[in-house]
Amino acid sequence: MLLHDRQFGSDLVGPPRAASPREGLAGSFVYARAAFPLAEGTVYLNFPEQLTSDGYAELAEYLAIFLKRAERAKRISEAQEDFKDPPQ
Repeated sequence: MLLHDRQFGSDLVGPPRAASPREGLAGSFVYARAAFPLAEGTVYLNFPEQLTSDGYAELAEYLAIFLKRAERAKRISEAQEDFKDPPQ
């Protein structure tokens, strides 16, 4: 999945590397969904229901990158707002 930052027009997290996820009994992938309600809206995370140790570690790395870039975008946005409206 590719997440896109609408404000800055850049990718927050690139697409995952090609992998061979485990298939469910009927030949379909089994996914779980987590929802995290925030004041700004709900964040949804879809992920394979059964993660290997390597899959868990890779997911943790992607989420760390996502959060780092989201924090950077927040700081840039706040700096732009401060520049537009300097303190009186």
